[in-house]
Amino acid sequence: DDRSAFEAIKALAGSWEGTASGSPKQPVAETFRLVAGGSVVEEDMFPGTPHEMLTMYHMDGDRLMLTHYCMAGNQPRLRFEKTGKPGVIRFAFDGGTNLKPETDDHMHEATFVLAKDRIEAEWVGWDKGARKDATTFVLARKR
Repeated sequence: DDRSAFEAIKALAGSWEGTASGSPKQPVAETFRLVAGGSVVEEDMFPGTPHEMLTMYHMDGDRLMLTHYCMAGNQPRLRFEKTGKPGVIRFAFDGGTNLKPETDDHMHEATFVLAKDRIEAEWVGWDKGARKDATTFVLARKR
């Protein structure tokens, strides 16, 4: 459920490294940290680079939400969707700011497969009202 998924995301707190899909694959560093008294998880993607982006995860009542602060200058909001698969957390588009989803390029969905000290995340972009591309991140907890 939403609360269990949020607890799983909280458990990601720490530093991660790995690759992002592409040709060639790109090295990635990310951090997850608890903020606002543990009520929000901040994900910092590509910290300290021109591609730095933040994603904030939080509960909205009994619903798990995320807001992605994109380098494109928009802020898509996604809501948790149950998958029925242990360790799989999926988010679907639920609006946003500084974007028109029917015409603008934006993050539209995300799926995370969590295992001990490993994350596989697929972020799906949309443009002109249709699926554009997907980027897959494979990360391991940094020791």
